[in-house]
Amino acid sequence: MGLPLLVFTTGGTSGARYPSSMMIDATTGGMMAVLNSGIPSIVLQPTIYLENLLPGFLTPQLKSEGVLNYPPLPDTMKVTWTSHFDQARVAVAALTRPDLAGQHFEIGTPAPLTGGQLAELLSGWVDRPVSFAPQSPAELGAQVADAFGNPGMGHMLTDMYGALAKMGDDDMCIDTRQIEETFGVTLSTVEEHIKSWGKAAAAA
Repeated sequence: MGLPLLVFTTGGTSGARYPSSMMIDATTGGMMAVLNSGIPSIVLQPTIYLENLLPGFLTPQLKSEGVLNYPPLPDTMKVTWTSHFDQARVAVAALTRPDLAGQHFEIGTPAPLTGGQLAELLSGWVDRPVSFAPQSPAELGAQVADAFGNPGMGHMLTDMYGALAKMGDDDMCIDTRQIEETFGVTLSTVEEHIKSWGKAAAAA
């Protein structure tokens, strides 16, 4: 018996509208492979994951100094983040929509934010004023390479964020209302997700 429906997530930024980079080209290639596999499939394309802020290796100065230096993008650029929880909501709903097979959808969490707006929301989480001072893509890559002992990972992130940083201020925004209407879901805002993290996480 064949698989009736596959819901696949690219796990990162993907699609022809984004600049070429090793990671974006790879996720886009994976998306096309799934859609051309002959298996009825729906592909979800998340943006930057909001939960990247939780482990600390990407934001080492956030809790100690009140400085948010991630993502390494211009401070005027608005980003539609994606929470894993919202991705899960869409994925579960997609499993009931075989009529959408063969299509791909950019997904995200409502309310795109500049780095400064995100920093303001995070100030309540860490109980101190937070300012946005983005590092360069190369600095992020070096930081990640050092944290994981993996220069290749660092190089790929430098390449990806260097490509994204060249986009327009609104090019990382996604119309999440269309996703809610298509899949019949209600997505939470970034502010609501951050409030759900709780103070214990901030103190960890």
